[in-house]
Amino acid sequence: MQKVLIAGGCGFIGHRVANLFLKQNYQVFIVDNYLSSDLSITTNLDHYKLRLRSLCGAKIIDADICNVNKINTLFNRLKPNLVVHLANCPSAKVVNSEPFLYGEQIINGTLSLLQASLSNNVCKFVYVSSSMIYGDFLSSVINEDHPINPIELYGTFKAASESIIRSYTKSHALCHAIIRPIAVYGPTGHTDFVITKYIKATKQSGCIVVNGIDNCLSFTYVDDVAYGIYLAAISSKAINETFNTAIPVL
Repeated sequence: MQKVLIAGGCGFIGHRVANLFLKQNYQVFIVDNYLSSDLSITTNLDHYKLRLRSLCGAKIIDADICNVNKINTLFNRLKPNLVVHLANCPSAKVVNSEPFLYGEQIINGTLSLLQASLSNNVCKFVYVSSSMIYGDFLSSVINEDHPINPIELYGTFKAASESIIRSYTKSHALCHAIIRPIAVYGPTGHTDFVITKYIKATKQSGCIVVNGIDNCLSFTYVDDVAYGIYLAAISSKAINETFNTAIPVL
C-alpha cells in the first residue's frame, strides 16, 4: 500500500487533500499541531471539528514540524512514499504580527521535512506555496514565469522555502512539485479570508465594499485546489515543476 504523509492535513485545504488520497486507498498519515488554526475563535473551532470528522480513515499525529528529531523519527517509522507539505499560517496578517514564530514554522519547518524526506528515501516532496510570492500581479492572467516580488513577509517566507526546495533537488536529487494556490475559498475557510469577510458583510449590512472599480481577483474553490495538489503528487509528469492553481479572471 502506498503511503502519504501530509503536514498540515487537518487544515482548510489539507483535510481535502487527505480525503482524496484516502479515496484512492493510500495509507494517510497527518502531522499537525494546530498552531495556525486560532481555535480560540468559535467559528474556526467549529470548522476544525468538521474537518476531523472527515478524516476517520487517517492516522493523525500531533507533532511540530520544526522538531527535527521527532519528525525524522516519525519518517523512519512510517516510511512514507510521498510527502505533501501544507503546514502553514492561513493569514499574512498573522505572520506580520508574529514574524519570528511563523518565519521559523514556514522556513525551518520546510527544512525539517525536506531533511527527513531525504534521509528516509521519500519519492516526491510536494510543497504548497502561495501566489503571494508574486506580489502585485502585472496582468489579470499570470503564469508560473511571472516575476517573484513579494510584498508581505508571508510571500517572502514562502518564496524562500521554494528556493530551499529547489536547492535540495539540485544537491540531492529529491523530486519535488510546487503548487501556488490563488485566493482559495470554500467550506470551513478561515475567518480572515476575503470571501468569508464578504459573506459576513453581506449578511450584516446587505452590501460589500470593493476599493477601486478596476480591482479583480481570481478566487479558486478549495476542492479544485486540493485536486490539483493530489494530481501533482501522483503524476509522473509533475517532476520538479511548479503550478499555479486558479480559475482565470475573465
